[in-house]
Amino acid sequence: ALQQAQASLDVAQLDYDNARITAPVGGIISERNGQIGAISATGGQPIYRIIEDGVVEVSAEVIETELVLLHPGDPATLEIAGLTPITGALRLIAPVVSATAGLGEVRIAREQTEGLRPGLYVGGRITVADRSGLAIPVSAVLRDATGSYVLLLGPDDTLERRNVQTGLAWNGWQEIT
Repeated sequence: ALQQAQASLDVAQLDYDNARITAPVGGIISERNGQIGAISATGGQPIYRIIEDGVVEVSAEVIETELVLLHPGDPATLEIAGLTPITGALRLIAPVVSATAGLGEVRIAREQTEGLRPGLYVGGRITVADRSGLAIPVSAVLRDATGSYVLLLGPDDTLERRNVQTGLAWNGWQEIT
């Protein structure tokens, strides 16, 4: 009877040890799907979602033609309604692109997340190049079969063609390299 009681105690202790859920990391619980006494299903929903160390990341979608310009570590500026712009850095570029939407997911890490909450709509931009140089309005750059050019006002108020090499174009401005 003593051995049977010890065996029952060992089984109960093993069940108790297996019932304890421990998190692999410290953080903030953002979602709880489990109920006390419920049985966890394999392949189902996670019991808890944890924001590791309380750091909120931004998951963004980028059009496939722009993904090739991005690199981990590129600086990003995030714009959230009601908050001042927040800076971060590109942490991850997903290896796949959605076949239907033509968008790829990127993750932007942010160390200081004051005011940033999961589920918020965030807009922003990722800086792929930061240059100083000459820029002119995009409408001033003309193109034909021989290349890009601009028209300069020459002597006697005549227009003079000047061939140019163009660089980045952004926000209505064209870089002249």
